[in-house]
Amino acid sequence: MNPLASIDGKASVTSLDRFLSQFPTGKIPKQSPYAGKQFVCRRGLDMRTTTYSDEFTWEDVYSGHRDLASLLEFVREETRTKRRQGGRPTAAADDYDADLDTSHRDHGGEHFTPRGAKNKR
Repeated sequence: MNPLASIDGKASVTSLDRFLSQFPTGKIPKQSPYAGKQFVCRRGLDMRTTTYSDEFTWEDVYSGHRDLASLLEFVREETRTKRRQGGRPTAAADDYDADLDTSHRDHGGEHFTPRGAKNKR
């Protein structure tokens, strides 16, 4: 993370393609006036939920200070948490069920921990 206070003066934000057209090696020379002031933006982020947007081209979304409100709305919409519908189990729940060790069940279908099953015998 780069806090805004760490930027001394003006900064430029570009898409990855535009950045690579300016700096084909992917590195900004330390002596360049762009050093520490050139940033690449490919996704939006909602820091509260740590939700990222899909990748986008910066120049398609923002072209100047007049676009700031629409940029903020774009990021808000693209990072909105999608509510689950239909009650379908998550992949994590599916993995858990597949890995569930059922050897600790007795013949009556009751569940016991391995230690509890041992004491039950």
